[in-house]
Amino acid sequence: MDFYKNKILSGSRNTAISIWDMDSGECIQTLRGHRNAVKCLEISGDLLVSGSEDRTIKVWDLNKLKNVRSLIAHTDVISCLKVVGSTIFSGSFDNTIKIWDMNQESSVPQCTLMGHNGNVLCIDALATKIYSGAYDNLIKVWDTTTGKCTQSIEGHSYYIRCVKASENRLISGSYDKTIKIWDPKSFECVATLTDHEDYIRCIEVIGDVMISGSNDKTIKIWDLRNLKCKHTLVGHHDFITCLKVVGSSIISGSLDRTIKIWAGEESKNAIPSSRYRRSVSKIVTPRDNSTPRKIRSGERNKNYQSEDDDASSNVV
Repeated sequence: MDFYKNKILSGSRNTAISIWDMDSGECIQTLRGHRNAVKCLEISGDLLVSGSEDRTIKVWDLNKLKNVRSLIAHTDVISCLKVVGSTIFSGSFDNTIKIWDMNQESSVPQCTLMGHNGNVLCIDALATKIYSGAYDNLIKVWDTTTGKCTQSIEGHSYYIRCVKASENRLISGSYDKTIKIWDPKSFECVATLTDHEDYIRCIEVIGDVMISGSNDKTIKIWDLRNLKCKHTLVGHHDFITCLKVVGSSIISGSLDRTIKIWAGEESKNAIPSSRYRRSVSKIVTPRDNSTPRKIRSGERNKNYQSEDDDASSNVV
């Protein structure tokens, strides 16, 4: 998720992708092509990749503002995307992960990873490995060179909603209300964090700090060195759906239709921002990792609202 030349890109259930000018708050362009809700967006250079409930992935040229490719192979909703260089990883409700090469003229996936027994909800990638979480309560580790599942990690008792991989640790958040930390080599669970009182929706990791958002309407800040919760941020009135860390600030989105910026060294203070007609499921971040601008409640209300009243949207 990021700005593209000081612009925000958003997708919603009205099938369109809107491009907003950050300074004026005005919608300056609309990309149309999907036939159903836009579920996920990823930017790679001057290309935008979008996934939809219409079962297609579309690649857009952001300079020409046109769709340059449609990738059709999944048989159900595209639920998550990860773009690394010229490679697209897509997860779907058809229980598969597909790997695509944007440098190839062919619109046929290079590989289809099959093994989950439920909808794929999240993907992360690191070196030659893919990490996925799904409705089957499993985290799977895949070798991208062979397309084989090398590990199925059990431990959660409900859906895997988010997964973050690094050289030092693998972290997963689940609807079983826990966050688990796994050894990235042995894949043994080394810690289970149980401070949240409801489903885990999202996780961000910056070095030894983890931020988690939950259906319990709170955001928690963790020290991964001692596995302790340092702060609990309270201010949203509905489920926390997404998080982003920018500098020393945390940006959170919620089903209460607000984005909040938590400022200060310890991120204790909430700054209210734009109130949307729709719930927020993805968050925009500044293009240069500078401190986020303060957006006052109501100030951007009409500028950032679209005509779509459905409770689902994505922003990159």
